[in-house]
Amino acid sequence: MRQVVLVLGLVATSACSGGSGASGGRCASDGDCGGGQTCSGGYCRGCRSDAECRNGEVCVRSGSRSACLAPPSTNACDSPAAHCTAAGDALGTTAILCIGNTELDCRGTAPMCRACSGACGESGCVGDMDASTGDDGSVASDSGSGGDDAGDGATDGGADGGSTDAGPSGSCGNGVVESGESCDPPAPGACGVPACNAMCRFEVAPPGCGNGCAEGEEECGEPGLPGCATGFSCLGCTCQPPRCGDGVASPGEWCGEPGRVCAAGKTCVDCQCTPAVCGDGSPDLGETCGEPPLAACAMGQTCNTGSCTCEVPPALCGNGDVDPAEVCGEPGLDLCPSGQECEGCLCRSECGNGEVNAGEECGEPGASCPAGSSCAVSTCRCLNDCGNFALDPGEECDPPTAPICSSATICSSSCQIEPRPAVAELCNRMDDDCDGVVDEGLVDICFDCDETCAVGAAPPPGGWMPGPTNSSGVIVDMDGALTLGNRMTESYAVWVANMDEGTVSKLDSRTGREIALYPTVGADAPAGSRPWNEACNWSNLGNCPSRTAVDQNFDAYVANRAFGNQGTVVKIANAERDCVDRNMNGVIDTSRDLNGNGVIDRGTAEIVGPTDECILWTVAAGGTNAVPRALAIGVATGASFVGDVWVGLYNTAEACRLSPTTGALIGCVSLFRGGTPFNPYGAAAYRDGRIFFGTISGASASPANLLVAVDPVTMTSTWTSDAPGVVGAGSYGMAVDGNDNVWIGGWDSRKLKRYHVPTDTWSDVTPARAGCPAATVVRGVAADATYIWATDYTANVVWQVRISDNATMNCWPIPATVLAGAGVSFDGSVWAISTMDSVAVRIAVTDPVAGTGVTTVHPVGLHPYTYSDFIGYGLNTFAEPRGYYRYVVTGCDPTLATRWQGIRFMGEVPPMTAVELFVRSSSTIAGLAGEAWIGPFIGNPVNLQAPPGPVPDGAYLEVEIRLRSDDRTTAPRIFTVDVAHTCIQPG
Repeated sequence: MRQVVLVLGLVATSACSGGSGASGGRCASDGDCGGGQTCSGGYCRGCRSDAECRNGEVCVRSGSRSACLAPPSTNACDSPAAHCTAAGDALGTTAILCIGNTELDCRGTAPMCRACSGACGESGCVGDMDASTGDDGSVASDSGSGGDDAGDGATDGGADGGSTDAGPSGSCGNGVVESGESCDPPAPGACGVPACNAMCRFEVAPPGCGNGCAEGEEECGEPGLPGCATGFSCLGCTCQPPRCGDGVASPGEWCGEPGRVCAAGKTCVDCQCTPAVCGDGSPDLGETCGEPPLAACAMGQTCNTGSCTCEVPPALCGNGDVDPAEVCGEPGLDLCPSGQECEGCLCRSECGNGEVNAGEECGEPGASCPAGSSCAVSTCRCLNDCGNFALDPGEECDPPTAPICSSATICSSSCQIEPRPAVAELCNRMDDDCDGVVDEGLVDICFDCDETCAVGAAPPPGGWMPGPTNSSGVIVDMDGALTLGNRMTESYAVWVANMDEGTVSKLDSRTGREIALYPTVGADAPAGSRPWNEACNWSNLGNCPSRTAVDQNFDAYVANRAFGNQGTVVKIANAERDCVDRNMNGVIDTSRDLNGNGVIDRGTAEIVGPTDECILWTVAAGGTNAVPRALAIGVATGASFVGDVWVGLYNTAEACRLSPTTGALIGCVSLFRGGTPFNPYGAAAYRDGRIFFGTISGASASPANLLVAVDPVTMTSTWTSDAPGVVGAGSYGMAVDGNDNVWIGGWDSRKLKRYHVPTDTWSDVTPARAGCPAATVVRGVAADATYIWATDYTANVVWQVRISDNATMNCWPIPATVLAGAGVSFDGSVWAISTMDSVAVRIAVTDPVAGTGVTTVHPVGLHPYTYSDFIGYGLNTFAEPRGYYRYVVTGCDPTLATRWQGIRFMGEVPPMTAVELFVRSSSTIAGLAGEAWIGPFIGNPVNLQAPPGPVPDGAYLEVEIRLRSDDRTTAPRIFTVDVAHTCIQPG
């Protein structure tokens, strides 16, 4: 059974020492304050705990008021009525008192006293259980205090005389927790944290004004709060404008407040002495000098002894010259501000000038305030009396109170009883929204937890809005989640390298229209490059462009073989926003279909040439006659969203790695095994980051060595197992599907060859179907989610092979000859490139099972010779499906520093998928683009002040959400993202 213990009560008389200041009164030191109050910020305030009292007094609280009173000689609960009377004398109240951790209810005719199991706050026990029972439902027992504590009619029933658990017996403070003590020694506590009080009991500072904690809408009267402006007073921890009779002697009040009285023969009306007589020894309304304690006039002014006002000497005012102290009434001086008038070359308030001016409601003859309001003597405006601690007409309560969880109602700012308002949770270790949970939704991302921590949520009400400027590779699904997909950010560009024209055509995969034409060497081409428009003779003329590749940003790269000369690789921007205005003319000079005929007309302004500002760089690939043939983009790693560029040098049997940003050489890997070279002809990226290279040369004997893998981490090459087949079998086009297979066109073997990466095994697929010609030379290869699409060099068809069982589904006749590369676009169309007829053929498949669709032919440059992933579908769908979304979060007011705390998201991250967060901060939105990304932050939630942070302070934070799927069948989904920040005061 838990015993109810009562702590000290009050004696009948107060033993407080000190001055006579009232709560909220002006003071210079503690000695100016009475009732055990202390002087803080120039105002007297009550106590928050016994530790603040002097001379052994205890802190007694009643609502928002408090005072230090002498401890009783007997238990307060033995004679509660007497103690209520004593408290009323000291605090002027008949409400609920808090004496340490004991509640004394003085409101009824029979006062009640009980101990609080929790804290004792403004409204008494906070979070307490029923006063008569313990937490197990048992009845409270007597304490041996001499009273009927248990309420059973028996005084000290069952108690053992004075040896009961009635509390400390003078040993509090000896550092030993003894009987009746819950802690020792006493110690001050932080806001909302239990502390050992002066009675050696744990106590939590209850919510409310005067508890030492800045809470809710409190403006003053608590540590850390700035205090009130001049002339305003702190009442109930809120700043109130000056009011006559509020107990604070404010500027302009000459009587009716502590320390302010009128001279003999004068009457105090609205804190003003009347009638106003200059020289009567006390300042009256409108008097500015000549009365104590008014200060002397400013330099250049004199005191008019007839009116006790400061004036510019009449001889000076109005003489046409601006003399010292004159502010109006002379040429060149500004008019007085609104509410003032020019008198004697000085601006004087219209309030108190003896006439009712515009906007004045009181303080002048014939003007007065209605009941329930007071006249502000400085403005002659009526102010509501709410907050003067008196129940004026029309008020239901006074003073206003801050909401606390133990009360269903509050006293509003208009002094009306209203339901407790909903309060947002703050990160302050308190239950601000009164839902029983402390700091919910904040503490996990407000790592430096304080009340300024705020959380900004994304997306906005309109939902995630991916577009070409803020995202790539992501969509919004039917549930509103951000996830991987291609519908919103795919590239519809088809890049076709034209061998005998030295150009690359850019087509729109949806329409087949040629929308741009670029040289495959730019103005920065290295020495040894051939002229950009020279035809290829396969020996010593022409740049001979062939392989193309498309990166994760859908920018294009073209390898120039340049037989007998310097081979190169060129990069071309897909989006005009990524081009460079090199001539600084304010526009991007680039190739465009100016007349809208669907073809770039050669020899016109529709082609710019090597100075085209969408050509980003041209770099050498190997030495003279190295013949760069194979080309692929690697899987992006780390903070980069675009992978490195890999080019296979056919004649030197090397795989070289280039920077996608500058084209700089990162390193090369030999493809020799022993003394046997592997001459790379095609390339494709695999999802684990390795680059697979194929060769057309095969081996001198069966079986053939057709595939080698390069590890970008170790920069080493590994030959795969030997492929079955005929002597001299080689490969042409290459593609990677979604089932961990690398497919190559068998060239002279009339087959497709399929290599399963996890098992290092090969299989042959011979395309064949009734009604189709026999397979001849299988050349270009592309993969979608279900099928392999392969061009046949001389049969002039595109084979459609089902990946799941290698079954030939259809053959698609192509109205063109000598077919090279095959490609799949994001709009679902299939493409075949005809070298002989200089066209790109588009198949708009309507039914892939039945083999129905529409085939159209689109002209390109002279003799296109394109292989590899010339649309980017394979890399961005199978090698590493990934995407990003970016948005900006705004922090604190610019006058404060913003510290970015943490991020959390609500979403789904299935196995073999990942969500990574990158951020960058700046003091301006424009400055974000110049800052480096910090990341990846991995996990949920993440601390932005921990590695790879800390993130620098800044008013704006840009967040990049990166999504990745390693199995290509599932994807992460992000519903919402929260970012937390705190506001730091300068200095």
